[in-house]
Amino acid sequence: HISPMTIANLKARYKDNVEMMKLNDIALCRTHAASFVMAGDQNSSYRHPAVYDEKKETCHMLYLSAQENMGPRYCSSDAQNRDAVFCFKPDKNVDFENLVYLSKNVRNDWDKKCPRKNLG
Repeated sequence: HISPMTIANLKARYKDNVEMMKLNDIALCRTHAASFVMAGDQNSSYRHPAVYDEKKETCHMLYLSAQENMGPRYCSSDAQNRDAVFCFKPDKNVDFENLVYLSKNVRNDWDKKCPRKNLG
């Protein structure tokens, strides 16, 4: 299976891939999830996001984005519009403090270039 996978299982899966083995756990999870292409559209630029559980050291590939989508520019509550992204506001609470949301754009050197704590 491809998800969820522990980091230990991901490292075993990619043990012969030198570039993958250079990645830290978060970058490895992101790269694993982003490497899969929708079967029905091999030319799609869509890459699956992921959630990494730091406590359980587990990578969960997501089928679709779980980032906040609110407002007319980003989503539509009109059920008739089949092309519209659904409106979504994720819960933020202490139960999720060990979860890291990963898009295809997470840098391999995120731990050196990105803040680790919320700036707000």
